Amino acid sequence: MGMNEDKLRTVKLSELIVEYGNNLKIPDYQRPYTWKKSTADTLFNDIYSAMKENKDYRLGSLILHKEEVENKEEKVTEYVYNIVDGQQRLTTTALILKALDDETKFLLENEVKAVSFKNIAENYKAIESRVNALSDIEKEEYRDYIKKCSFAIIITDKQEEAFQFFDSQNTRGKSLKPHDLLKAYHLREMNAVSEEIKKSVVKRWDNIDETHLADLFADYLYPVVRWHKKRNAVYYTAKNIDTFKGISREYKYNYALYHKRSVIFAEKIDKEFSDFLSNKECNLFQLTQPVISGEYFFKYVFHYDKLLTKVKNMVKEHHKKSEEIPDYRTGDIYIKRLYECALLLFMDRFGIENMETSYMEKLYKWSYSLRLVMYAVRRESINSYANGNNSNIYNGALFSKISEMNKPEDIMKIELKKIDVPDYNKSKYEAICNKLCNKEG
Repeated sequence: MGMNEDKLRTVKLSELIVEYGNNLKIPDYQRPYTWKKSTADTLFNDIYSAMKENKDYRLGSLILHKEEVENKEEKVTEYVYNIVDGQQRLTTTALILKALDDETKFLLENEVKAVSFKNIAENYKAIESRVNALSDIEKEEYRDYIKKCSFAIIITDKQEEAFQFFDSQNTRGKSLKPHDLLKAYHLREMNAVSEEIKKSVVKRWDNIDETHLADLFADYLYPVVRWHKKRNAVYYTAKNIDTFKGISREYKYNYALYHKRSVIFAEKIDKEFSDFLSNKECNLFQLTQPVISGEYFFKYVFHYDKLLTKVKNMVKEHHKKSEEIPDYRTGDIYIKRLYECALLLFMDRFGIENMETSYMEKLYKWSYSLRLVMYAVRRESINSYANGNNSNIYNGALFSKISEMNKPEDIMKIELKKIDVPDYNKSKYEAICNKLCNKEG
């Protein structure tokens, strides 16, 4: 090899292409190529400006995982270099070279997801338009210059190390999303699973809107998982993803074996005795129980995404008057999420079929009483209330209480106090006041 591996090095693009170009691979766990035309255009302009100013230009950083693969036809061992970090910038760089009619072919011959192909096609068209505006001399100058631009590169043959570098990059402020890190982590935990299953999981994951996925974790799963333990859940960031890394396939501890066997057994029973059990599936997951890493993490996410949709639809159906569920102020949105989180935990524990109107009304009153007594509702207000720190409404931490209930009707035993609504909220939230005020807890 021309470059030392397992160390941070600065290498020119031309060197990268010669050494690794034909063997660079975008692994299944990578999110799609998402750069927009404006971002690709910015990179094109930045490189062009640096060229005209005769400055050195750093294209960014790359983290590559060196993986050994067997060439069955030729019966030899080969290596591929999985792009753990840097896919977006490297792909755009490859598009620029292609538009400049460079003979180098790397990366773009990889099989890509449908979303990636769409963005690649649009960006290439935009870059090609920019290149066509250059003179022949400028094209040649640009082509020579970009190959002299450099990447900061780390190559390691240990996948664990590659992801540690990936996590480290994110901790230092690089804009990698927490759910991207979790996706990569849990795909790594699926080493023993077939490629077909991996691809199926990745396809389903990537079909979920990225903003929706981020909201699912930040606004629902993370708060509920934390609040039932009476822990703070004000902000969800990459620093908190350990909450969802769960029980690794390598863990052989008593508690880990119990949970792993429970999930596997329940799944097996459902498949083999579905007729005997009247097709009533066993819920493999509980928000009060740890996540099982790998394939079951993805099933966990898909399950709760589906359950949350049912919760939101139930709220719409039950509260016909939009004034009962206001969502045009930030504080109103926080309260609505609090209500949905309470419903999510309750339905997760007892099943959506056991949700009665009186139970919804109780959880509604608990949630919206906070809206009526406070002038301004912030994240911190919600977090504090969920953990039992507002005795003017209810003495106790509701999420913790729900996690300890044995029967759904136990929710009716919680005693809410009669609240004193300030004048500034009486007219602002008249519909909520009419629904809640002067009623017994």
